[in-house]
Amino acid sequence: AVPPAAAPVKPGSWLSPQRGWGLYDVANSSYVMVCQTFLLPLYFTTVLAGADQLMQWGLVAGLSALLGALLALGLGKLADRAPYGWHRLRLFQAVVGLTTLGTVAVAVCVAWAPAWVPWVYLVTNSFFIASLGLSDGFLPFLARRPNSGFQTSGLAWGLGYIGSLVALIGVLVLQKVFGEFTPLSFLAVAVFYVAFSALACRALGQLNWHTAPRPTVEDTTAQRLPLKHRGVFLLGAWLVMECVT
Repeated sequence: AVPPAAAPVKPGSWLSPQRGWGLYDVANSSYVMVCQTFLLPLYFTTVLAGADQLMQWGLVAGLSALLGALLALGLGKLADRAPYGWHRLRLFQAVVGLTTLGTVAVAVCVAWAPAWVPWVYLVTNSFFIASLGLSDGFLPFLARRPNSGFQTSGLAWGLGYIGSLVALIGVLVLQKVFGEFTPLSFLAVAVFYVAFSALACRALGQLNWHTAPRPTVEDTTAQRLPLKHRGVFLLGAWLVMECVT
């Protein structure tokens, strides 16, 4: 099978689309580390204290993931329509913007309206989950040779872990100075997220999407893992996502 050719890049770019795409992992890892993993679960079980708050966190997290997945399917279908690529990048930028605004809204609710935090986070996390699906959809266009998708994705994963650690250290400093659940922590995540997302969008915007080849079913076979490696890959992915994260 012939791998999908990379979309032509406009001249004069200082950040390659492949590396720029990896910067979105830096952006979203800050959100995952601080909002999904570190601060909000504790916020639900302490500040929003009550007999059912842990269950409420599970419902909000699970329902937002489901809504985000359904939203990603719909937006992905829309992104595949002509003019091809323009829709994909603009939709991605829109969802990133809504996630940023939602994170700011969470900070506002933490400061002045704690009872609204679950509802605002439900909407915000749905947009965030959808952004991950749209981001992953760029990968086939960034592959230049067989299996280069694995290299690009691996770089993004590595950058993402660096981003999550930097964001976590920054939030720990803010907690030390301003308190455990200071709204500044969530505002810092919003700034970190939108800054690196903007760099990613700038890099992806360097692609000439109107002349980018549309990946086909045959193209995607070059990016698949051999059957004998899939079990190990799935086990490793589960260990990373469920045990480490």
